[in-house]
Amino acid sequence: MDSPLNLSTIANVMALGDLHDLQKGNRALTMLLQLPNFSGGPTTLRFDRWIKLFDNIVAMSNWTDDETVNMLITKLTGPAHDMLQNILDSVTKDYQEITKLLHERFHGNENQDYFQAQFMIYK
Repeated sequence: MDSPLNLSTIANVMALGDLHDLQKGNRALTMLLQLPNFSGGPTTLRFDRWIKLFDNIVAMSNWTDDETVNMLITKLTGPAHDMLQNILDSVTKDYQEITKLLHERFHGNENQDYFQAQFMIYK
């Protein structure tokens, strides 16, 4: 016959799960701190590449959509931050829609990357 569950066993399992979530959250925050800010300026990484790095961090966190948007706010500066504030104030607070609009505004130019690389080769 099975023995009844002990309350302390249940509490330990819950505590271990909470600890695991806390560790994941801490790792995500550490990686977020290491991710350079995105300004949208000419010297920054292309947005499509930058947002992939950000999304990788989000994937390993347990952030809600609202928390993800709040974390995004902390990583955008300059024109990108201004645009995000405009989006939040007048368009949407949905993360997917926000990233779509930011991508439309700050999309990278693959041709520019190609020609810049060619220029460096032949320079």
